[in-house]
Amino acid sequence: MNKLTFKSSKKKIFFTIIVLVIAFAGAQFIHPEIKNPPVTSDFVAPPDVKLL
Repeated sequence: MNKLTFKSSKKKIFFTIIVLVIAFAGAQFIHPEIKNPPVTSDFVAPPDVKLL
């Protein structure tokens, strides 16, 4: 590899890392709506678990 190719590939790797960091950081602000209906029935479990 000559110096020009090494600098070019280094810039590409750096740019790719920056884009991925920005994408992952941006994804932290997007939250899907989660609907959890209330539990209306009883479940089968030992009594000490039901106390929780």
